[in-house]
Amino acid sequence: QQQKQQKEEEIIEEEEEIEEEEEIEKKSRERSMSLLSDKSTTSNNDKRVFNPIKSTEEIPVNIYRFTPDSTWHTFDFDAFEYSLEQIRHHILWNIHSLGFDRLFGVKLYKFYNLLVCIEALYMDVPYHSIRHAYDVTQYICCMIHNGQLDTYMPKIDLFCSIVTALMHDLNHLGFNNNYLADTEHPLSRTYNDKSPLEQHHCRLAFRVLRMESCSILESITPQQYKTFRKHMVEIILATDMINHKVLNKEFESRFKEKSAREIIESEHCTDYDILCMQKLIMKTCDVSNVTRSFDAAEKWAERIISEFCVQGDLQLAKGLPTDQLFNRHKLDFPATQIGFINYVARGQFHCFVLAFPELNMLLDRMDDVCEKWKAIANEKPPHITQFENSLKTTEANASSTLTLSTTSTEELFHGHELDTNPLILCKVHFPSQIIRKFKVSSSLSLTQFRQRLNSVATINKDDRLFYADVDADWILIEDDEAFTIAKEEALKQL
Repeated sequence: QQQKQQKEEEIIEEEEEIEEEEEIEKKSRERSMSLLSDKSTTSNNDKRVFNPIKSTEEIPVNIYRFTPDSTWHTFDFDAFEYSLEQIRHHILWNIHSLGFDRLFGVKLYKFYNLLVCIEALYMDVPYHSIRHAYDVTQYICCMIHNGQLDTYMPKIDLFCSIVTALMHDLNHLGFNNNYLADTEHPLSRTYNDKSPLEQHHCRLAFRVLRMESCSILESITPQQYKTFRKHMVEIILATDMINHKVLNKEFESRFKEKSAREIIESEHCTDYDILCMQKLIMKTCDVSNVTRSFDAAEKWAERIISEFCVQGDLQLAKGLPTDQLFNRHKLDFPATQIGFINYVARGQFHCFVLAFPELNMLLDRMDDVCEKWKAIANEKPPHITQFENSLKTTEANASSTLTLSTTSTEELFHGHELDTNPLILCKVHFPSQIIRKFKVSSSLSLTQFRQRLNSVATINKDDRLFYADVDADWILIEDDEAFTIAKEEALKQL
């Protein structure tokens, strides 16, 4: 009886831990998002449903007659002033205007499907969302246009750079690699703590590109595909900030004597030279917020800090080391931006203009933003003080493990419309009452229970289930029948 009572107490304690950590993250995320909700004209589409189209005629805009907005090819572009649909149209127009549909047989409706699909797969986190991916993609398109990169860089490599920008943070969790390693998150265990997020982005990106409805690479040659895949993987892995200093030293050494154009036009240009240029472009665009208009730069700064604070809350609750940048009670908002520009972005853009001197005006834009942050640091205008105070009102409580769910829904599977959608994207959420019921009946430990959940996620009946990953907190299914099979199998095991 004592053993039975002890086991019941352990079960109750674990249940309370689960509920507590869910509540902490829910409140922390809700608080961070609420601070930002009035800053964007549209929010991310939280409905995880993908309904692919099957012809160019079904694209909701005539790309061949489309006229881009006046700010699309400028560095003053503000991603928060456009709906996701509007940005979709502009990116699709860029694919057509650069000739990628003609050169590489890209079916525009499949590229449109790709955009809709990745919108569903990006998480609703403050910073690393689909809007960040679109912002980085626009910056690359802007570089190509203003720096005339398409006049000398191979078109296949420019195409690769744009596709990579779209998917470089796919399904980002809103936590950095250090946190995943410190908490022994399943992704970190899978990839042995080596760039787990970036490897997850790569793995998922190519699963999407292999989908028939999104197969934009189906017409390129096998050799082109091999190079495309190699470059895309290397570029995404290069975005892990642990590689930042080493890569910048290589960039500075490589482009100190010759610009990118001079290297390409020489007789000794290699595939690795091109790859270095692509990495440099991607890494620069990834931190390009500091060269936007100050209004846009400030919006992005608020979002990244809000996302950091969610992680900081959990780190403090778990007793993990927490940098001041992640501590909502200690951070100085303007100082974080000045420090980021001086210690990260400035070196990155210095390397970039060595390779692409025709875009050296970006350094001036960055200096202007930095000077405005310095002025704000001295004056602390009311809206900045209000933002800092708002951050500090969210209190952290004890938490034991990271949960990936960003929804409070009590459904096992959700986000599906079985009657109308042939492809369903479903987030997976196992609420506390289901966990309680399963654990009481099975007497499994929390670790054993989570292992069982992982086994649920590997269901595959006649290849109809395209991809399922409980660790990533979402599930991708090809048709209604596969969804029914997956649900039945999951419920059977539960």
